Amino acid sequence: MDIQLIPATIASVPEMVDCGRRAFENDALEHAIFPNRSEALLESKEVLEYRMNLIRKRLQSPDWHYVLATIDSTEAPAKVVGYAGWMAPPPQENITEQKQVESAVESQIQQRPFATDDEYSPKGMDMDAFKHAVEVIEKAKKEILGKEEHRVWYLASLAVDPDFKGKGIASDLVQWGVSKAEEAGLPAYLDSSPAAVGLYRRLGFKELRRLNVIRNDESHFSTVMMRTPGSAET
Repeated sequence: MDIQLIPATIASVPEMVDCGRRAFENDALEHAIFPNRSEALLESKEVLEYRMNLIRKRLQSPDWHYVLATIDSTEAPAKVVGYAGWMAPPPQENITEQKQVESAVESQIQQRPFATDDEYSPKGMDMDAFKHAVEVIEKAKKEILGKEEHRVWYLASLAVDPDFKGKGIASDLVQWGVSKAEEAGLPAYLDSSPAAVGLYRRLGFKELRRLNVIRNDESHFSTVMMRTPGSAET
């Protein structure tokens, strides 16, 4: 089986959303955000459009890099079996301007309800649960990185079709971003589900902090991890 890594395009978004739905079917945080989940809800036009619009919006940003893992078939077009969403650091000259914009945005957020990448949230989504997870993750990122918050390659999402696990796809997708970080002499940063910590350790990431990302549930946590340039794989 020949696996290729290629850049995502707008045309690949529906396949990416389907891959992500399958990959996170049993994820605890996903269940908290969609508590009354059912196949009908997750495959509803409203939820699918919400997920697709979020990725489409990010693909339009020069800072976002979505990488697809695909397999070729003689009987069908290439199939998306995994993807990674990496957020690159902005050019150095743009950081001061970006911080000024973020400061203005933060002051606006304090005066209105929480807003996600997409203002609209679909029926069946627990926005309070989503807001809690995002706030915990973003707060930790600011505390850990401080002034260097914008000087990392950040792995925001990683998904692999469960039918194709164990084939090195996740490692390849993570290594893509690690190579970019190494070239720039910058750290790679992420927050991991419990199931993926071992993968990231093998690729040179170190555990920094555990976060309770689900309200009133201390049994599930996300692990903040970072890989500094030159870190050896284990």
